[in-house]
Amino acid sequence: MSRSVLIWYAAALAVLWARTAWLVSIVEFPVPVHFAFDGRPDRFGPPSSLYWLPGLASILVPALLALGFGLPAMAEKTPDLVNLPKKALFLALPAGARRRAVRPLCSLLAFLPIPVLALFLWIIEESARIAIAGPFNPNVSLPWTPMTLPLVAVLIAVFVYSSRAGRQITDEASALGLVGEKPGPR
Repeated sequence: MSRSVLIWYAAALAVLWARTAWLVSIVEFPVPVHFAFDGRPDRFGPPSSLYWLPGLASILVPALLALGFGLPAMAEKTPDLVNLPKKALFLALPAGARRRAVRPLCSLLAFLPIPVLALFLWIIEESARIAIAGPFNPNVSLPWTPMTLPLVAVLIAVFVYSSRAGRQITDEASALGLVGEKPGPR
């Protein structure tokens, strides 16, 4: 990951905080702080409760990025703490090969804040919309479709990058002669 990634995420967090501050300043009614499964608000709080999501994002995004930056060193120095597919093969690799093997996961950790920030921004926007429309209006609910897009993106990314990490481990092990050719059908 590069320094420009950090700058973009810092800017995205600043936008999230600024948008939330603006919405809190214009919303006069209680805002939904929890939604039932059907998308209807079932708990309300003061408009300032919208600050919880940017606060949480300000913890999650740096934590994910720090893990992404630190994962190669962790794979080199304390590989037993890294949970990967084909872990036994991963542990058999020398330090440099382990560093290379975790590169796909570093990319995943650089990607994950995008859907998290999108989901949080969407929840803040929808909570403010519901509060402005009338917080106790029974016809106002949170549409579930936009919320599923970031979650599906995360699930797909985890699958893709885990598969890439497994392939990378196998490739590194093959290059070092730790695994042979797979036997063909008999």
